[in-house]
Amino acid sequence: MAEVGRILGETLPYEATLQRVCDAAVNTLADTATMYLYDEDRELQLVAAADVHRAHSEHLRDRAAALLGDASGPRTFLESVIQKGSGMLVARVDDRSLDAVAVSPEHAQYLREGGVSSFIVVPLVAAESEVLGALGLVYTKESGLHYDDDALILAEDLGRRCGAAIAKVKTIETAVDVSTRFQYEALPKSLPQIAGLEFDSFYEPASSAMLVGGDWFDAFMLSDGKVGITIGDVSGHGVKAAALMSNLRCALRIAMLMESNLANVLAAADLLVRQEFGSSMFATANIGVLDAAARTLSCVAAGHPGPLCWNGLDRSAGDPFLERGLPLGFRDLAKTNGDAQTVDLNTYSFIVFFTDGLLEAERDYIGGEARLTRAIAQRAIRESAHPAKALRSAVVGRRHPDDIAVLTLRVRS
Repeated sequence: MAEVGRILGETLPYEATLQRVCDAAVNTLADTATMYLYDEDRELQLVAAADVHRAHSEHLRDRAAALLGDASGPRTFLESVIQKGSGMLVARVDDRSLDAVAVSPEHAQYLREGGVSSFIVVPLVAAESEVLGALGLVYTKESGLHYDDDALILAEDLGRRCGAAIAKVKTIETAVDVSTRFQYEALPKSLPQIAGLEFDSFYEPASSAMLVGGDWFDAFMLSDGKVGITIGDVSGHGVKAAALMSNLRCALRIAMLMESNLANVLAAADLLVRQEFGSSMFATANIGVLDAAARTLSCVAAGHPGPLCWNGLDRSAGDPFLERGLPLGFRDLAKTNGDAQTVDLNTYSFIVFFTDGLLEAERDYIGGEARLTRAIAQRAIRESAHPAKALRSAVVGRRHPDDIAVLTLRVRS
């Protein structure tokens, strides 16, 4: 129970957690263990299986899954236990009783091949007596052990612990799914198509699903033919952060369509954040205007890094926009220089807007910045069919603790 309690407390996907529970069971109180859960269509599915001989676990999984598909097979055992909400104990299975215990010829063959000598099936019970599935524990003739009433009590307690943990994880996953869907739906569905300019984008939620939420990017046509660009990161995570992100992205787009002064746009966004959320949340942002005809990019920041620019003439990467300012929600605390800074672009300029999740994957911002600079210097990345995704792959490992949003601009002749 101590081992199972530790496993259930780990932040793993619940399928991996349930497999760990079965592994722990065969180390202590079973020769084989199988776990079953109802899917969204209320069909019982095998989700974990373990054998005391690790090499046999995959065969056990395949055999148990195949038997589960037989409506007259052992599924009747499992579903009767689930419907009653209480465990089933078969203390002894021998050659004489095996046919009586089995519910089909295939089940009898399965029990005989596995050398089953005793087994328990208990429900996985969540809060308010909701039954999510079942757990099967088996002793074989190899160990020579048999279950008794005390073992059934222990197994039922294990089923309740697993059921409660599964219910909690499913609740969290539902909230995360809502946040993730909200996040993706809030991002732009397309980017401007302009001769001589190529936009690309990439977004990825944090590896820890509970951290989905506040990053965005946007690029859109303005009424004068220029391109408005915004990127930013809302504090916090979850549905609340995703909602603020969506509101803020839309507000910035509307403000930039109506106001050409970028400092005034940030002032309006700062007021919105303070009015809507007070001091409980804030956001960093970088907004810019790309003039394709003049080949210039003007940007102003609210506590946000970048963009990083590759100069196609002297073949160097750097951040020419050094004035950061205060984040949205705090800009009333001190006067900052809100004037936009402007840089000239040239053929083969390459611009990267990003959120700090791209640089902080290793909890080392300076190291992340160096990796990003090296990545931009690689022609293969700049010329990639999807440079934003190529940058993410070059800078960040498989897991990262925060959302990542990247928007790239490639200038052609």
